[in-house]
Amino acid sequence: MTLPEALVYAREHQPAVKAALARVQAAEADARSTRAQWMPYVGAAAQLVGGTANNTTASYLSVGGVDLPRIGGTPVQATGSLEPYPSTVAAIGLTQQVFDFGRIAAQAAVDDAITGVQRLGAEAQALFVALGVEEAFFAVQAARNVLRASEDAFERAIVHRQRVVNTGEDSTAASSASSKSRGRRNRRMSFTGKECCGFKERLMPSSVADACSSRSYLRSS
Repeated sequence: MTLPEALVYAREHQPAVKAALARVQAAEADARSTRAQWMPYVGAAAQLVGGTANNTTASYLSVGGVDLPRIGGTPVQATGSLEPYPSTVAAIGLTQQVFDFGRIAAQAAVDDAITGVQRLGAEAQALFVALGVEEAFFAVQAARNVLRASEDAFERAIVHRQRVVNTGEDSTAASSASSKSRGRRNRRMSFTGKECCGFKERLMPSSVADACSSRSYLRSS
């Protein structure tokens, strides 16, 4: 996964970012509902009420959006009576806000300010999440690079060790061969010196023969 893909996935699935965006949507809905008070309001009602007509000529229930005056067709009774009279009403009403002395405008301004605060909070939360994603991404990349460098160093150490072992074996073999050659040459020189001294003993005086014997002894030792 690349860094842009990780950032997109975090913005779409991180709970903190989703909660911040939900708060922005709620604030925007509040602002729209405040401005909706300028829209016309339609109401309708249909009622059937039974009751006496002792104190009123009509009875009905109040319904919001339908402003009805108290109009009825039942005559007023001079004396009280428990006889029920039905009252029916069917009405439709339309209400339009024309002037409110700045109340709706003030509420809309407050809602807009709250929406701006929530939007900035969502952006800050998105930046915080993006920072965490980038830190985690680069930390993983750094760890992979360290692992790769460690593996390369380990392989180089193995090669260097094998080279040192091979060099040591060659040096040991060369030193052994050199020692054997040197010992062989010393023995040959000692043997030649002995022969020379033996030949000279027959041709030279005894003093010269003794000197040759001493030199041969020194070389052999």
